[in-house]
Amino acid sequence: MDIKALLEATGKTRKEIGAELGLSQTFLTFFARGERSIGPKKLAAMAKLLGVSPADLRPDLAVIFKDE
Repeated sequence: MDIKALLEATGKTRKEIGAELGLSQTFLTFFARGERSIGPKKLAAMAKLLGVSPADLRPDLAVIFKDE
């Protein structure tokens, strides 16, 4: 899944998204590039904000979010 495109599709800046999630703009950039990882709670919040399943963002955690 193209996380960068999902972030841009919100119509919000990364700074705004980061503020909503309690993450820095820089962290979001690194996460979108696949250079940083994110924990399950923040991942669930990000997925909700982006309108996707947490497993779409982190397939390796799909088993944790199988019912979402």
